[in-house]
Amino acid sequence: MSPHVPPVTPPEPLATSGTSDRDTPAYPGAPAYPSTPAYPSTPAYTGTPAEATPASGRADIPTNTVWIWLVVVLPLVALIPLFLFDWSTYLQESMYASLYPQQAPYAASASLAVSAGASAFSFVIAGLTVLFSYLDWRQLRARGIQKPFHWAWSFFVFVVSSGAVYIIGRGVILRRQTGKGLGPVWGWIAVMAITIIVATIWAVVLFSSLAPLIEQLSYSTGY
Repeated sequence: MSPHVPPVTPPEPLATSGTSDRDTPAYPGAPAYPSTPAYPSTPAYTGTPAEATPASGRADIPTNTVWIWLVVVLPLVALIPLFLFDWSTYLQESMYASLYPQQAPYAASASLAVSAGASAFSFVIAGLTVLFSYLDWRQLRARGIQKPFHWAWSFFVFVVSSGAVYIIGRGVILRRQTGKGLGPVWGWIAVMAITIIVATIWAVVLFSSLAPLIEQLSYSTGY
């Protein structure tokens, strides 16, 4: 026979706050609220106004004038005397005068005339640089450029023999105001490169033509 197992009495349910689960009312679920409306994304800007146009907003003003380009090409005009004057004959006479004193007065007068002519031509080029710079400055103001680089800086041509100070300063100021204006600067750099090349070739050709004379004089004088 199997052992006797006593019956198990199930535990009584716990009552909370004096009420049973059957007395607890069933509440409906929380109402479903609509989701947050989707706002359109922020439009993508292509760039700030400061990036699109210069600070002054004068990008529509043309910055090239005929006067500034005349200032740029003036160094080429200064090369003209190199090809219009007979420098070979002049130098030959100067060398002969240094060896033969009787010819010294003629050589001295020729040297004085050449020096005076070269100085006068240099002053003409410098004066034209100042004049064209002033006309360029005046035309830029008439077009609406606020405080363009002052033309008085062009007087440095009498110190450095070039309008570089006005050309470069003008380009920097116009670049800040209009976003352009560096064309004459690059043009001036090209002109200076051409000037140096032409002057170098001229000097080589000139001294090559004088080489036989120098050798002859050295032989005759024993040097």
